[in-house]
Amino acid sequence: MGISLSDVEQALESVDEKYIIDHHQKSIRTPCENPPGHYDDIIEFYKSELSAIGMKASVVGTSHWPSILGRLRGSEGKPSLIFAGHMPTVPVGPREKWTVDPFGGEIKEGKIYGRGSIDQRGGITASIAAAKAVIDSGVKLRGDLLILGFSGAGSVTTGVEWLVKNNPQTVRADLGISTEPT
Repeated sequence: MGISLSDVEQALESVDEKYIIDHHQKSIRTPCENPPGHYDDIIEFYKSELSAIGMKASVVGTSHWPSILGRLRGSEGKPSLIFAGHMPTVPVGPREKWTVDPFGGEIKEGKIYGRGSIDQRGGITASIAAAKAVIDSGVKLRGDLLILGFSGAGSVTTGVEWLVKNNPQTVRADLGISTEPT
């Protein structure tokens, strides 16, 4: 990305823990289970969050397999880095088996609980929080920073597959980090 150790330290000083907790709870409270894969609410949530922190946010993909892409332009465009993770979760299953509301984002003993708290909302939250810290710190990147939230979950990752096959320039980057915890 073309940043120095002092830039990293400056960005780390700008990490907003309250933002991370609030954002993560809101993401858990925005259900999107796959199946059935209704993406409107989660797309709008991430589009709003990415825009609010200062990234250009756009919906890419198809109406059936939409993805959200946030981009922070660097001064030279390269090297570019993309963080990628799926937006939907697997279905919650029988609610009576849950000890908390699966869409509550409840904090217990310092941990946030709910469907997707780790897989995959945690990774996307971390990516957005990192981008926010860079922006808030004033660090200037040489390369572009991209955050992709794609449709599909588990073994069904159709949204990112469609983008790679049909619109690869949208998600092309020099480096990539999958935020999948497994």
